[in-house]
Amino acid sequence: MAYGFRVKIFQPTTHFRVPFTYSRRHTYPIPPYSTVIGLLANLLRVEGQKDQHFQHLLSLKLALAGTFESKTTEYLWFRNLSVAAHKTRFGSTKIRSLQGVAEHPGGQMPVRVDVLENFTLWLWLAHEDPVFLKRLHDAFVSPRPRDGLHLGRAEDLLIFEAVEPVRPVEEMLIVDRFGGATPWFHWIPQHPWIPEAFRSEVEPRWTAYGGLRQRITSFYRVVDGRRAFVWVDVKLVEGNWPPNFPRLVDRDHEIPVWFWHLSEEERRSWMV
Repeated sequence: MAYGFRVKIFQPTTHFRVPFTYSRRHTYPIPPYSTVIGLLANLLRVEGQKDQHFQHLLSLKLALAGTFESKTTEYLWFRNLSVAAHKTRFGSTKIRSLQGVAEHPGGQMPVRVDVLENFTLWLWLAHEDPVFLKRLHDAFVSPRPRDGLHLGRAEDLLIFEAVEPVRPVEEMLIVDRFGGATPWFHWIPQHPWIPEAFRSEVEPRWTAYGGLRQRITSFYRVVDGRRAFVWVDVKLVEGNWPPNFPRLVDRDHEIPVWFWHLSEEERRSWMV
């Protein structure tokens, strides 16, 4: 049996960067799985991939839904202390002024960053180990993170508006067949996890849903000094649901729920 709980998060501002965007840094409307996993690892004070909590995270089932009030664009300078960039800008490592005015050392470039305003996120977390899930729940209730508590950029602080009790995951969900629009954005994974109690009623049929197909990040290893991610095929859907198509919905908040998890093969490759 799997157990689960829900968390509601609010952020006044946030940015979930779309990879490979630079001079204009686009944001996803909701965080990729890797960003949420980073928050969980921070709350659990995970020290490395051999950490017992990290090993438990590999079996976690995760779903999320988010919405925001508006999107703005910030215009700012990105700076670095690269010697090569400094020489390109000033002509010499011994000079740090332009037209007689002292400047920040290194290089700089103007960047536009898309920012979500008044962002709300629901998280559903499920696991077969109730002891581990209780520890994760306690970390939300009384957080003592390794780093500052944030989701996305370090400056994007957050508020836990609700951390609901742990209970059997089947008690959190119902099967719904009604279509219609909701304000929530969702990731729909190509191979979602469905609790055993609902597997005879809910058929994933990923192709039945519209939305933009994406590949987003989840867990990663450090290989040759770089992060090597597990990429997940998903669809980004803004809650316009076809009718007469059974799907899982949160029992209390009437929000569609799509759980993602590592496949058994992917999980085995990480276990130590």
